[in-house]
Amino acid sequence: DTARKQWNYKKEKKYHFIDPLLYRLVAKWTETKETTREAIIEATVASHVYRWAQAYGGQIGFYNNGKFEVDIIVKSGNELIPIEVKCSEKIDSQDWNGLYKMGKGIMLSKSEFGFEKERYLKMPIAAFLALLEIPALIPVKYV
Repeated sequence: DTARKQWNYKKEKKYHFIDPLLYRLVAKWTETKETTREAIIEATVASHVYRWAQAYGGQIGFYNNGKFEVDIIVKSGNELIPIEVKCSEKIDSQDWNGLYKMGKGIMLSKSEFGFEKERYLKMPIAAFLALLEIPALIPVKYV
């Protein structure tokens, strides 16, 4: 619920495997088509952001209203930080809709740096992951 800045646990959930090998094993076991490269990259980013959030007392989720989605939303205190992951060279205007709805955010792309409308940071996925400061050991919190 973006208006109240709270998670709605009754809505749909998004699961990511930590290891890309698990995607292939589950696809083979369930006799379904293997996932795309883009989905594996999104899962990798989500995994790293989750570990960062756990280390610094944050939480992660995602947003989907049926028209558009935001891949990752980090909640730190009362602040929401939306992150959209696009693996293509060119980012279309429609790719920004989720971030526009949130009023701010980070667009992760294959190779572009810059700002969109002076409110939205655009940077390469590799640079974003390199800048995340994740401790080697993160205590596990069971809910």
